[in-house]
Amino acid sequence: MADDGKKTASEAAFEAMKLESRVKAIYGFYFYGFKPDSFNSNIGLSIREFIYVYETYCEKHYITVKDLLLSLHFCWKYPEGHAGASVWRFKCRQTYASKIWKPIIILSATMKEIKIENRRKSVLHITGPEEYCSLYTDSTDCMVNKPKHGDAKKYYTFKRRKFAMRYAICVSCDTGDICWVSDGDPAGSIGDITINRRGGIAEQLEFFERIGADGAYRCKRDPQYRCPHRKPRNGTLTEEQIKENNAFGARRSVVENVFARLKQFQCMTRWRHNRDLHPIVAKFVFNMLQVKQRFRPIRNLKDVPADVYEELATESWAEAEQKGKPIPLAPPKRKRGRPKGSKNKVRPRRRRRVVIDEVSSDTDSSDNDQLHNGQNNRIITDEFSAQCHGERLDSIARRTRRATKRAQL
Repeated sequence: MADDGKKTASEAAFEAMKLESRVKAIYGFYFYGFKPDSFNSNIGLSIREFIYVYETYCEKHYITVKDLLLSLHFCWKYPEGHAGASVWRFKCRQTYASKIWKPIIILSATMKEIKIENRRKSVLHITGPEEYCSLYTDSTDCMVNKPKHGDAKKYYTFKRRKFAMRYAICVSCDTGDICWVSDGDPAGSIGDITINRRGGIAEQLEFFERIGADGAYRCKRDPQYRCPHRKPRNGTLTEEQIKENNAFGARRSVVENVFARLKQFQCMTRWRHNRDLHPIVAKFVFNMLQVKQRFRPIRNLKDVPADVYEELATESWAEAEQKGKPIPLAPPKRKRGRPKGSKNKVRPRRRRRVVIDEVSSDTDSSDNDQLHNGQNNRIITDEFSAQCHGERLDSIARRTRRATKRAQL
């Protein structure tokens, strides 16, 4: 060991070899031997990714190798209680259930793999349909069990015809690194753009940055979202607009690739446990996806070396700061009605009298008429109503009822 207390490169390599052999031995004891493909198909991570998570987050929180293996196997395969207990050789499923949640809860609260700064790892495109788009956003629904109380309507989504939780994410434009994840909301009671507004993702970006999204995010209140061209009513898109939409969709597909990796974890496609635990498990899974992205990126940039790509990313962001334009101000939201607490009273509606003709000398007082300033406010007859315009018949009937009541007083 060096004089300053830090491990040398040879000592760190030796410790990594010891840890790798220990992980292989523990896994092989429960799964009858170690094979890289078998480890990946049962745990969801490769051996390198597993060792990175253990060394970075688990040792300082006293989480053992077996506990981490057990939690990852639970999220990846999502076995029932008796099946999981038989795999890990517990006597009862209650013991198996007690071992699952400690690593998941601790790691979901302490892992810091998802950061908004991840977007600067990608090259920012300044020209084209995706100009200045540093992030791509979308949301997905994860199925949960039906609520037993009065919240069933909140969780029911007509898109899937099931009960679900909705999660929105933002990924970097070029590499697919996860930059932001929502906390989880009922799928039937909130829209996609509302989740992003509550998360305040737009306020964390620079003045020139835009967010690429689908048509569900098109809104005048949020001009920072860049959406594909919409087909006009009774019209068609031009060939140039169709090409731009295709190019934009090809770039935005990185979000769908992240969702495809997410749904490989069986706990995110069906859920039997308490719904309050689902956001905790989802945060744990999203952090594991970012660990996967670190070692196995969704979009491989094999043609460009890593150091050269970092220089290109830095240069593109510096150029965008110089040439970028600020986001146009959104139009103010229209306020309906009087402001709350206003002292200005609403003026009462002025009632008008229906004047038919002047009083004649031979008018009988028994016709429920009332005299006012030499005018007669009588009940309007059917013949008079038939002569009026069709759109005013309802208002004339209301005036008739008022005239009748005043005449009877």
